[in-house]
Amino acid sequence: MPNCYFVNDYKRAHRDVLDERTIPTRTSVGLPEDKIIYSCSNQLYKYDPETFRTWCNVLKRVPNSVLWLLRFPPYGEPRIRQEAMAQGVASDRIIFTDVANKPEHIRRSGLADVFLDTPLCNAHTTGMWGCCYPTDVGVFWHKHLAVIHIRWSLPQLPQGVMYCGVGVPW
Repeated sequence: MPNCYFVNDYKRAHRDVLDERTIPTRTSVGLPEDKIIYSCSNQLYKYDPETFRTWCNVLKRVPNSVLWLLRFPPYGEPRIRQEAMAQGVASDRIIFTDVANKPEHIRRSGLADVFLDTPLCNAHTTGMWGCCYPTDVGVFWHKHLAVIHIRWSLPQLPQGVMYCGVGVPW
């Protein structure tokens, strides 16, 4: 693929992840069926306090929503819940999930309504198979992965349609 560093064709090589009979339900992975699911399955080190504050502000403005995060590393979970409460978000609105093997991870990623990216280092595999993709565009190559994914996957979109930075005043 010309002009692209991140070539990812897992779904073509592993067509079984596309089989609708193998897609889990929200309930089966511990997610509510009746809420808007914002998701970030990046490792915890990839997001900073400003990013998390922005996500908490989104949760406060969208009361029927939860934030679904990857429990990686697990010792970060209590700190994240504590910070959410300090930002005025009930800790039960933060749902953690364990690390899974790649096929399971890809299958369950589509259960979210919106995939939230991180400005420090954009998502790689998860971003390729996630949902709506707000992101921050930076000057380093690892910050441009989201833009590459979007432009490659949805070339018909006008430039800038799905991008938003963490500085958006929510």
